[in-house]
Amino acid sequence: MSDSFASGKLKATIEDVSRLAGVSVTTVSRVVNGTYPHIAEKTRHRVNEAIKHFHYTPNRLIRSLQEGRTNVIAYTSLFPGLLNKDEVQMWTLMEIYQAARQSGYSVLLPSVLLQEDGVPRVSDLLDGRCDGVILESPRGAPVLDVLADRRFPTVVIGNRYVPQGIGTVHGDIRGGTRQAMDHLLALGHKRIAHLAGPILHWDEAQCRMETYMEALNEAGLSSDRELILPNWGTKSWAVDNNEVRESLEFWLALPDAPTAVFCSSDRLAVALIECAGELGVRVPDDLSVIGFDNMPTVGRCVLPLTTVAVAMDQLASTALEMLCGLIEKNRRNLQDQEPDTTTLSRAVPAELIVRNTTAPPSALTH
Repeated sequence: MSDSFASGKLKATIEDVSRLAGVSVTTVSRVVNGTYPHIAEKTRHRVNEAIKHFHYTPNRLIRSLQEGRTNVIAYTSLFPGLLNKDEVQMWTLMEIYQAARQSGYSVLLPSVLLQEDGVPRVSDLLDGRCDGVILESPRGAPVLDVLADRRFPTVVIGNRYVPQGIGTVHGDIRGGTRQAMDHLLALGHKRIAHLAGPILHWDEAQCRMETYMEALNEAGLSSDRELILPNWGTKSWAVDNNEVRESLEFWLALPDAPTAVFCSSDRLAVALIECAGELGVRVPDDLSVIGFDNMPTVGRCVLPLTTVAVAMDQLASTALEMLCGLIEKNRRNLQDQEPDTTTLSRAVPAELIVRNTTAPPSALTH
């Protein structure tokens, strides 16, 4: 038994390795870090054998401080869906975790929101425990200005409008929405409603609504305000089933009721289908429904959902690749006092997945 473990230690130290190899601690450090190529091969061999003997691993924290990096990235959202076990948030986290793992990074989940009541709280990021952050954020979040001002490597997903120096990765929302609308129009629908997301705060929700209106106008159809619900002022993507039901009841009471609904998210689409069943409305016979996101569960529903898919694995890997580039750029320009005036932006393709919730309008409702 080695002296290290005989003395009750649970982990060997660099001093243990240096004593067994008969060299200085500095020499062991140089071998471990590969920072001194001129060490004699015999000496290097003795050090490596001592390392194997003790199963020695360097202190990761010390090495990260020496190298100026931690190989840890943070992921968080200003929509606290993770705390509520939100399916999309959990899905995003798992894809980012997989992408980070493949790139040699660990993922940190900050224990507090980065912004609360409009006040940025970035101490968990700027204290050196991580190299950068992937963040889901609405438009105009003050925390983005703080991170840009501190030149902290940051990539935002789900928001195209960010301060200079911050990267953004998003799905092709406009292209995906056009595919959804073209599908409904090709089926013969002329009264198409939109169950909108939080357009006052989230860029993706506003883009979906604007593209929906553009598609109707280009087809020579009316984009009536009464066909766009619910309340536009909601701050999160959380679904209020009562509000969804009230929206559907309002549409059904119109003299010219819609025959299809384009929903801003799968969560809204699933809630709408549930409310339709309660009201005796058949999907897709009486009402066609399209969602957005292609959540893992919607293809396995009793009535599989037609939806727009943005490849989450590609979104995560693109965001991580961009963040790694920003981290490296930050390391190289650490002493440069000039602010970064560039903004990286990449879009991930979207694809319509046609399933069982869309069909031509019924002759009885058309």
